[in-house]
Amino acid sequence: MLEDSNGNLWIATSHGLVIVEKNGQWQLLFEKDGLPSAFVSCLYQDSERNIWIGTALGLAKLVTKTSISVYTTDDGSISKVFSLLVPLAKDLFMTRTETGLHVFDSKKRLFSPVRSVHQFPYSDYIKIPGLFCFILTIKVLENLTLQSGL
Repeated sequence: MLEDSNGNLWIATSHGLVIVEKNGQWQLLFEKDGLPSAFVSCLYQDSERNIWIGTALGLAKLVTKTSISVYTTDDGSISKVFSLLVPLAKDLFMTRTETGLHVFDSKKRLFSPVRSVHQFPYSDYIKIPGLFCFILTIKVLENLTLQSGL
């Protein structure tokens, strides 16, 4: 859920995006309205008041209520299922997909994978609504415990 700068509520659901305006009126957006998928998993409003929408089939940017841009890769290098969207800097976002973490440069329309310098095997995760927590395997936890003295 997101409250935008105008006080409207944006609610991500598995059956579309619900927008509840301050006056109580609401609308529901689907694929027919330009979303890549009706399964909406994450939302963010940037400094230019654009609404970024992570869906099961790609990332979308709502510039106005009638203009939606879709960002995805067709080469299969990353999953189209977006579950996390965190702003890093102007035009840069950290995204989470089924294939891992990626930095998205919206100006260049480019997704780049994020790699751990420690090569942790963190492909297993627990889903908490709106957030993903990575579980390190027992072997990695044992190594961390031994190295850090925990």
